[in-house]
Amino acid sequence: MRTEDQQIAGESISTHPISSSTSPKSFDLKMAIERVREWLPTQGPLKDFIHHNTLHAFQNRPFHEALAVASDLYGARDYLSVDEYRELFRHGRISTESITRSLTRFGIPESDHSNWRNRLLNESCGKRVPPGRVRSGIRGLWLKERGVDLDALTHPMLFKLLSGFLDQGISIWRMPHATDTFWGAVSRLIGESSLPVAPLSDPICRSLLLKSPEEATLECLNRIVGDSAFFEAYLLEMLFSHPGWSGMVHMIETDPGSLLTTRKISILELVALELVFEVGWLTRKLGKDFQPIAHAEWEVPPPPEQMVPESSPLRELKRVWHEAMEWTLYEEFLGQFGHHPKTEKAAEAPSVQVFFCLDDRSCSLRRHLEETEPTISTYGTAGFFGIDVLFQQEGSDRAVKYCPVAVSPQHVVREYTTHPPTYQRPRRLSQIFRSNPESNTLFRGWLLTQTIGIWASVRLAFKVFLPGSRLIADERLTRIDHPTRLHLFRESEEEVSEEGYLIGYSIAEMVDRVFGVLVSVGLGEKFSKLIVVVGHGATSANNPHFAAYDCGACSGKPGSPNARAFALMANDPKVREGLSAKGLRIPSDCHFLGAVHDTTRDEFGYFDLELLPQSHREDFKKLDGALQEALGRNAKERCERFELAPTGLSEKAALRHVRDRARSIFEPRPELNHAGNAFCVIGRRDLTRGLFLNRRAFLNSYDPTQDRSGDVLASILSAVVPVCGGINLEYLFSRVDNHIYGAGTKLPHNVVSLLGVANGVEGDLRTGLPSQMVEVHEPVRLLILAEQEPEAAMRAIGKHPPIFEWIEKEWVVFACWSPSEDKPYLFDKGTMIPLTLSRNTFSPVERNSR
Repeated sequence: MRTEDQQIAGESISTHPISSSTSPKSFDLKMAIERVREWLPTQGPLKDFIHHNTLHAFQNRPFHEALAVASDLYGARDYLSVDEYRELFRHGRISTESITRSLTRFGIPESDHSNWRNRLLNESCGKRVPPGRVRSGIRGLWLKERGVDLDALTHPMLFKLLSGFLDQGISIWRMPHATDTFWGAVSRLIGESSLPVAPLSDPICRSLLLKSPEEATLECLNRIVGDSAFFEAYLLEMLFSHPGWSGMVHMIETDPGSLLTTRKISILELVALELVFEVGWLTRKLGKDFQPIAHAEWEVPPPPEQMVPESSPLRELKRVWHEAMEWTLYEEFLGQFGHHPKTEKAAEAPSVQVFFCLDDRSCSLRRHLEETEPTISTYGTAGFFGIDVLFQQEGSDRAVKYCPVAVSPQHVVREYTTHPPTYQRPRRLSQIFRSNPESNTLFRGWLLTQTIGIWASVRLAFKVFLPGSRLIADERLTRIDHPTRLHLFRESEEEVSEEGYLIGYSIAEMVDRVFGVLVSVGLGEKFSKLIVVVGHGATSANNPHFAAYDCGACSGKPGSPNARAFALMANDPKVREGLSAKGLRIPSDCHFLGAVHDTTRDEFGYFDLELLPQSHREDFKKLDGALQEALGRNAKERCERFELAPTGLSEKAALRHVRDRARSIFEPRPELNHAGNAFCVIGRRDLTRGLFLNRRAFLNSYDPTQDRSGDVLASILSAVVPVCGGINLEYLFSRVDNHIYGAGTKLPHNVVSLLGVANGVEGDLRTGLPSQMVEVHEPVRLLILAEQEPEAAMRAIGKHPPIFEWIEKEWVVFACWSPSEDKPYLFDKGTMIPLTLSRNTFSPVERNSR
């Protein structure tokens, strides 16, 4: 149930009369489809679940304006409810000083502040959220005025056809003609079927299916809508009656390679088939001479890009409350730096240096590791470690993307086995499980059910009642069962894959990538004998959104291949020579080691240990011991936030608890993932070392003294802003309105076609994040704090227009910490302004207590 009441009655589009002569004489279907698709969700298949700005289509507008327009369009909540903000104020999570700042920021005169405070705390806020234009427009009039519920009639069969056609291997029965286009496959299916498929088997629908999608769409629109001035608005409303499937089709059409089993489908084909369904049902319900729904006296609704947000007292109140909530949290965060004692720079290199992803889940582990063994130094950087690659795992016939969404990789790295695995499934049983689904007959299916099904039932019972049993122990991300190697080095430009990608990297390309990462984090000297590069991923049993738990910088994949490849590149003697030529000299006794951190189970694994020199074994043993202790501390800290975790757990018991959560199929919260993320610090570790940031900060290492121009900072921001900002905004919007922007509770979710999740068996695909991932999240925008002088920081954010848009339009909040003045500056209205914190003393962020 939503915390703010939803308006019950639908509203018609508009009743302002206009002349029918304003309708265009012709309708450009192709252009209309291109405009409409811009507003669709951009969530890809589950295997590539990548965090992004839910309101990406509105990103050219200022943040608060975009929220208002999106709310008017979709009927979504724009902020938390006023009651929720008031509750936060009563608990001290919104300060009086922050309310004053928020009022001033929105231009409220100081003389009127008292009246506004009274309104914020006491004004009755009974206005309900309107349903939004896409849910109360022209298409909704079929139900309101003529009693025909097109969604209820059309969606069940449409979704079955879509899921069957796009299925990626979950279905035993394959849809015929799946290698054809979606339109062609459905047309042939209806033409060849001896059983009726209502209403597509009706003569009027059969005749439409014989036409091209363009012809069928135009004919149906004329039949259903009537006035071409309303065609585009009708298409928008129709596609947003099922935004999940519409967005999925849009993503597949845009990137056919996102599917393991490719399918040919387009938004036009989806639109055409749905319109044919509607014509068929309207004919059945109202007769073949039914009248179109559009009326000439109506005003044509503006396209979304021309919508002007409606102002209201309630919206103004919530806007002030929201910024006050954000600023209270920002002040608590920034206040730590002014009172944080800086550590003196060590004269010698640390005993071990460890590279982590900048991920907020690494924040606490880095702190625990440094507290356990102070001679260890940690760094943070984007978790793909500059290795922009398509990685083909051993045993797989396909290479997949392991780098940020905005990066277009040109290289393929293949993993191969040096020795066969020690365990293989029995050959006969393997043949049964992997048999061609098209060969499954009625008798064969019954036989498999009665025999193998019994064993599956036993496994399921053990999985439910004994989640720790070895009988069903899941494959762990950190397990390395048999030795493999990576095909990293490309000897000639002729080594190209069938898809046209370069196989491996040349020495010069390796040098560029290793150099870029080491320089960006400020590591130009004082190398330790052992440097460990740690990728991260997550394993869990009850989690269809598994890719959302992996590395966002690796396109929702574990960062282990990238970490391993980086370490191997940095160890190569020829790469070392190239780095030396660029002025970066790595000592000959320095060895890089790839590793992986399972963030759900708090486990570590290492790659290529057999290549570790004997002279480095003591350093490795020291690191591994410190890591194991740090993992226990980290698990204990995590358990403090789990609602049902026992209190007072020891570190060893906490590790057992988080690992049991990971393999339990009845645990909907295997980890809280990015819940709580609010900050990103780009700077030297001295700025944050020892601070308790409550697992809420992304930490990217950066040395401002080596970047006077701001070029390195600009490069870091080009990865940090879309990746961390995308994570932050998807959590924000999924928390603000989990019904529309999020996926709702995961408990009724079923995986559909290995593409997405739906409630039940016939619902729309759910976009966004399930409530179990965001229920403890405070929906605030990401504050990015860069350690740099204001002038250099301004130059850095201005180098890449797409990044500057994020900051200028306030989708993220940008500040810098001046090293020379030791104080913060805030980007506001095009300039960096000195920031004065309203509190003279700082109350540290407390650890969550239960």
